[in-house]
Amino acid sequence: MLRENSTKASKNKDRKIAVELIHVEKQFPGMTGPALDDVNIRIAEGEFVTVLGSSGCGKTTLIKMLNRLCEPDRGDILLFGENIREQNPVLLRRKTGYVIQQVGLFPHMTVKENISTIPKILKWEKKKTEQKVDEMLRLVALEPEEYRNRYPAQLSGGQQQRVGIARALIADPPLMLLDEPFGAIDAINREILQTELKKIQEQSGRTYLFVTHDIREAWKLGTKVLVMNQGKILQFASPQEIQAHPADEFVEELLRTADMGKGENV
Repeated sequence: MLRENSTKASKNKDRKIAVELIHVEKQFPGMTGPALDDVNIRIAEGEFVTVLGSSGCGKTTLIKMLNRLCEPDRGDILLFGENIREQNPVLLRRKTGYVIQQVGLFPHMTVKENISTIPKILKWEKKKTEQKVDEMLRLVALEPEEYRNRYPAQLSGGQQQRVGIARALIADPPLMLLDEPFGAIDAINREILQTELKKIQEQSGRTYLFVTHDIREAWKLGTKVLVMNQGKILQFASPQEIQAHPADEFVEELLRTADMGKGENV
């Protein structure tokens, strides 16, 4: 067992760093405190990181900085070793999957056309695009023959969210950013989508950052959980480590609100 754990630790140590924030700060006009306050973090490639905290703690600001929808006042952000300040924002976003709660599907486009948005920009061949669209629909449990020619208004909220995920995944981005994508979905479909997304991430081995204010969702999905409050990172560890050793009173209270005492399974 000791040898097995040693080998596993060695593999984890050898993994490349996908995301690194170095002394990142951000203050928006009119705010009494910073949105991000001297944030420093390194996220290994292949992690599913859930970003957890109350409203206004800086979760969404952090995510938006990774694809330059929001720029830091100070500090540096590196994706796979490259400083994003030196990258074209448009090209950066094409290499980064981004899913939000509102989905953002184009209402005048079919499901197929929505999912084909990035391949069209990248000038993929028509046959390759069509094959990949069908592959993505199956991946998110939507039968291509039934759904590819529908319009967003003909889909349920959960189905629209699946299409949004398929659109973000189609170009196989090395980094996926998801900002409370299941927040407006009913409990049953939310559970289904959580399970499917976790399976997709595990199969792809890609790096995911998933913003949520739901502690049980964070525990279910995350290989690591990033707990934030008032623009600061309070703890970054596995769900089991946080539950066993909460970093401070805020994290302890967060666990108590979800009735999650030490050693309790989620």
